[in-house]
Amino acid sequence: MRSVLFTFFLLAAGILFLSDSALAYPNGITGYTLKTNASGCGACHGTHGSATSMVHVIVDGPAELLPGATGDYTVTISGGSGNDVGVDIAVSSGTLAKVDNNLKVLGLELVQSSPRNYSGGSYTYYFEYTAPSTAGDEIIYVTGMGKKKEWNFADNFSITIGGTTLNSQVAYNEGWNLVSVPLAAGDMSVSALFPDASSDAFGFNGSYRLTSELENGEGYWIKFSQQGEVTVSGADVAVNIPVSEGWNLVGPFHEEIAVSSITSDPAGIISSNFFEFDNGYLNASTLIPGKGYWVNCTSAGVLIPGGKTIQKLETNFFEKEIIFTDSRGLRGSLYLSSKEDKFSLLPPLPPDGIFDVRFSSGYQTETLDRESLKMELNSAEFPVMLTGIPEGYSLIDVTTGERIKNNDGQYIIDNSIPEFRKETAGAPTGFELLGNYPNPFNPSTIISYQMDNRAQVKLEIFSVTGESSVVLVNEIQEAGLHEVNFDASEHSSGVYIYMLNINNKSLAGKMLLAK
Repeated sequence: MRSVLFTFFLLAAGILFLSDSALAYPNGITGYTLKTNASGCGACHGTHGSATSMVHVIVDGPAELLPGATGDYTVTISGGSGNDVGVDIAVSSGTLAKVDNNLKVLGLELVQSSPRNYSGGSYTYYFEYTAPSTAGDEIIYVTGMGKKKEWNFADNFSITIGGTTLNSQVAYNEGWNLVSVPLAAGDMSVSALFPDASSDAFGFNGSYRLTSELENGEGYWIKFSQQGEVTVSGADVAVNIPVSEGWNLVGPFHEEIAVSSITSDPAGIISSNFFEFDNGYLNASTLIPGKGYWVNCTSAGVLIPGGKTIQKLETNFFEKEIIFTDSRGLRGSLYLSSKEDKFSLLPPLPPDGIFDVRFSSGYQTETLDRESLKMELNSAEFPVMLTGIPEGYSLIDVTTGERIKNNDGQYIIDNSIPEFRKETAGAPTGFELLGNYPNPFNPSTIISYQMDNRAQVKLEIFSVTGESSVVLVNEIQEAGLHEVNFDASEHSSGVYIYMLNINNKSLAGKMLLAK
């Protein structure tokens, strides 16, 4: 096994370790993992004792590929009692490629880039195998080490090249979509799979990356000029989905996956809801083939569909939905709840041009006990309309500090940053007439005022000639912000005066009804 770790054993055995050139192995490197203690890896590791069942080496991945197709595979090593973990991977035919920096290519094989410190448990290596262009049966050979003097072979992993071709329909909407490739197609390029795409494909690996070749198990942002559907033809692929620490854009394979059935290895690494995209991020209960999904993980590993342990991640206890709609009709929702929802942390911002709304904390759900909640609007076309503001909160323009008025429960934001502020009994300072909105109006407007004490209130409308038109309020009201609707459907166009009287003190405002 050619590696830093292998070098150690060669030196320890007094064997000359040759260079990385082809001269070191005149017959090539592939096959040095063959299951024998007399040749290959066994020739040197055997000097410290033969393979042992104390170390477990397991290969996993699709057992069937189309000619020329690429599949995702893993090697998991466990057992042994300390020191270093190493691996050597070879194939009878075809090519190998690393997935992350835990492996490196050496000749025709894959070996560890450096030994991983062993502290118990299991260690997984991720790699890709591309089948040859002709049908037949191929074998993946692996040796793995759980301790410097304890190693073992994996069972030879057989792959049938030339399997059954399947078809899967992938639908997309006009605009930006999160998509994935559910089958191992012969040509995995964006142009071949999605010929109607109007943008490049953006994958994610800690940051957005532009790509022209797509991979199974990953999700991608792609834009389309109109709604449509494509048929993807290819071989079935492994059901386990590899993930990295942090946010991942993933895609399911040929079958639908219930989110409630998904477990992970290592266990418990899923730390968010699964988010789909449909003009905004939504919680997903089922992963659909051809769609892409965001999920956050606390460490690298794999997602396993159909696990025995059910982990319910969807948020289902929110008490208030706040809906944002920009001038294009694109919508987004935030939620307020009496309970903390640690799984509602939203994924990274979409590419520019995609409308997104979130609390400044990055979460989609916040608790109702917060004194203030600032929001972020990204790639919005103003004005933006808000509905569903909870009782007991005011909507404030952070830039000006002014309260944003509502019209029949609708709030209009004009290129500003909104913030919810919780109202308390002693919040209003003095007796203040806040005006009416909209003004001019037709046929209704909202008159707002606030007061610092419980008091007798009278709100009355007068014509410009001083004649009383209608009394809107005449009662004792509690301290706080009050908003009163004036419906002038039966009034004629013109200027009207509204008079607010609290404890025999009056303020007035002017408004224009324009029919």
